[in-house]
Amino acid sequence: MNASAPPPFPSSPYVPYVQDMPASTRREGKDCVRPALCADARQEGPLTPSIATSSLPAVAICSPALWAVSGVSTHAAILLKSRLIRRFRLLHFQLGSEGRSEAPGARAIRTLLTPWRLLRFLHAERPAILHLNTSMALRPILRDGVLAMLARAHGVRVVMQIHGGQMPQQLCRSRSQSRAPTAVLAGAQERAADRFALPPGGWVMQRLLQTILALNDAVVVLSMQEQAAYRQFCPGLQVLRIPNGIDLDTDDCRDAARGQDETTGEDAISCPAYKATKTALRLLYLGRLIPEKGLYEALDAVAVLVKAGRKLHFTIAGAGPAAQALAQRVRVLKLEAVVRFTGPVAGGAKAGLWRQTDVMLLPSFSEGLPYALLEAMASGTPAVTCAVGAIPDVMQDGVHGLLVPPHDSAAIASAIARLDDERALLAAMAIAGRRRVREAFSAERLAADFSALYGDIIHARI
Repeated sequence: MNASAPPPFPSSPYVPYVQDMPASTRREGKDCVRPALCADARQEGPLTPSIATSSLPAVAICSPALWAVSGVSTHAAILLKSRLIRRFRLLHFQLGSEGRSEAPGARAIRTLLTPWRLLRFLHAERPAILHLNTSMALRPILRDGVLAMLARAHGVRVVMQIHGGQMPQQLCRSRSQSRAPTAVLAGAQERAADRFALPPGGWVMQRLLQTILALNDAVVVLSMQEQAAYRQFCPGLQVLRIPNGIDLDTDDCRDAARGQDETTGEDAISCPAYKATKTALRLLYLGRLIPEKGLYEALDAVAVLVKAGRKLHFTIAGAGPAAQALAQRVRVLKLEAVVRFTGPVAGGAKAGLWRQTDVMLLPSFSEGLPYALLEAMASGTPAVTCAVGAIPDVMQDGVHGLLVPPHDSAAIASAIARLDDERALLAAMAIAGRRRVREAFSAERLAADFSALYGDIIHARI
């Protein structure tokens, strides 16, 4: 892929105004979070309270709690405060366990009551569109299939956005086969039929998934690989590729960036590590602490390099079920002086972490399009990551960062060592990554794409 040219995106017939949504009311345990202030979509001035918003078509965006450590929560929060508010009355319906503190029994009861909660929500708010954010895994896709069916029964149009997981063909395989990591589509889409061919068996799951997908007015995926797979799996399905985007105009995002030359306007790298190869290389992982993120392999790679005499600092920021096991792994590898755990970070604290980081480690086995990667590139932090999900659509190996095979600690170690030795390359990657995100992965582009999609659905063009 040509790094200088962003991938093509659906053109938008709508030109919403650029305006952040005012602060929203955050209410844990409530079904719906509404913007505290809205504005008439026809007004070009600053957002002010207006009863005219009741005439705007409503879109309900489903996700875990907006403050949860979750890429889907980040995605929903970006949409809810984007320029979409000029054309639509945006609502939030909370799904999932992230961001909740509840006992297993309470979680089971909540899950069973979710369809009833949605029915009550649809009756009260009467949205035109229900935007489900899910992943291609058995539990979430079955849950959201039921919710899509209920929404359609109430005359509500449905958009289902898939955030990673397996390909539908893989989910139809046996359990042992489906555990294999998603491989990268190695070239042209004309080979997709062979690449994603369904093996004998699994026809019950195949029919079930095809039925669930067919309930939706549109299915949104993040990568070209996924788009080819879903179109092959369910011919005739409306499958759109809308990659994630981040808000580059927030104070936190500007604070995280490494700077710009005031005289030329060009990107500048001010991080001291780029100027002295003897400076310890600062590594960061930011996200959920789960085995699928490749954190054990990352720790093994760091241990090998430290033993060889490399000066490294590795910060692990986030929370998740693997936190204690990872801390134990650090003790076993005797990396207490090298690795630190910060817990979840947000806002200015997260921006500060990016400013103090030279390389992001994200050797995930499975991904959609991680917001942490976009944030890293926007801050001028090259990544060592794997070519899974939409990551190959975002970054080019050797230009914006380095790609390594999944489950390969030796390859991770080699990539870190290369960036430690080649600081000029590291600086060039930082500049290229920032430009790449600015060109193709902004929140403005994300909002424009969804504005076009929502408008087409409401006006029955889809």
